Amino acid sequence: VDLANGSIIKDTELPAGVEGSLATDGTRLYFITTDGFLRAFNAADFRETWKTAVAPFSDSTPAVDGGVVYLADQKGMAMALDAGSGQPRWQTPLNDEFARCPVVTSNTVVFGCRGGTLTALNRQSGQVVWTKKAVTRFTYEPLPVGDQVLYVDKGIATLAALADGAE
Repeated sequence: VDLANGSIIKDTELPAGVEGSLATDGTRLYFITTDGFLRAFNAADFRETWKTAVAPFSDSTPAVDGGVVYLADQKGMAMALDAGSGQPRWQTPLNDEFARCPVVTSNTVVFGCRGGTLTALNRQSGQVVWTKKAVTRFTYEPLPVGDQVLYVDKGIATLAALADGAE
């Protein structure tokens, strides 16, 4: 869409419906489709550059930072992929159904899951740093606040330390 006048610049038919929201690094757009793929499209011409299989109907949103795409699918598999090629860097099972968008910090990637677990993984290796049970189903994304992560449920805001999950 042309921001100056609202006219459509280009239409592209996608191979399947989009689940969750789109993420971008300014060069590519990343999103999950209903047929079970994370797809990367060139932002300039909207041509698909790569795709990789994830669980079908995963309604989460990927996060992109530092040339890496972070996501988890409907089956609770967290993963990091090279943003340019889609090649996997690591995969780690969360043992819970993921919800929403991961929180990427300088050292960790934090995943809030529908079963009420909050898990921080090492950003480089995917190894579990900590996991804690939370009183929420993570219908909203957690939010980084300094050296803590904030999550809210039923009017209660909780801050957990990024280092160890302590409240």
